Amino acid sequence: MSAGGRDAPERTPETGDDPHVRPNLTVGGSCYHQHVNAIEFPVLGEPPAVEFANTLYGSGEEVVDYLATPGLVSGWFAAADQPAPVSWSDDEIGRLRELRDAVHDVLSAEVDAVRPRATSLAAINRCLAAAPVRWTLGWGPGEGMLIGTEPSALGVPGVLGRLALGCVESLAGSPDSRVRRCEGPGCSLFFVKNHSRRRWCHDSCGHRARQSRYYRRHRRGAEGSPSPQEPR
Repeated sequence: MSAGGRDAPERTPETGDDPHVRPNLTVGGSCYHQHVNAIEFPVLGEPPAVEFANTLYGSGEEVVDYLATPGLVSGWFAAADQPAPVSWSDDEIGRLRELRDAVHDVLSAEVDAVRPRATSLAAINRCLAAAPVRWTLGWGPGEGMLIGTEPSALGVPGVLGRLALGCVESLAGSPDSRVRRCEGPGCSLFFVKNHSRRRWCHDSCGHRARQSRYYRRHRRGAEGSPSPQEPR
């Protein structure tokens, strides 16, 4: 599945796999990403499930898959600071990508207010069933009692269960902290809207959007047409 909701060839950001694809992802020239083995991963500091969905970047024929190879899988987990097995089999990577595609589809459906694919819901539910959640209780200095949840399974099932659980938690958030898609030009990254006026995944996308509006206003002014008021 492509990030734009259509099937399209998925590309890898690794150098040499496709000479027509840039090996790095840069949004507005700002270094918000993480560097692992010269690959720039789209890591924004969002909840893990949102970061996970963002490993499928772009739309149409310009989809970049940041989980396409074992090296990329290990690199992304390191960049996102998420626990993961030391190595992955081809079958395990296939299951990881299946879950990622499902999470991406479900978050897209939430953002666009449409129905997700039944296969996506089934994939997420399989991972949840394979790693049942258990409640945990702890205590931290200055924090008091800490209540949380974690999958009971270890290894790959535990990793997949944790990411699937994160997807559910992202959807169960309050209306003021729902997942949204960046409105920046050409950007498809998800983020959690933790402020009522937030519209972009990163400040660089907001800067590019403002530059684009500035250019359009001045071009219309030069052509003698009125410049309508646009949102800031």
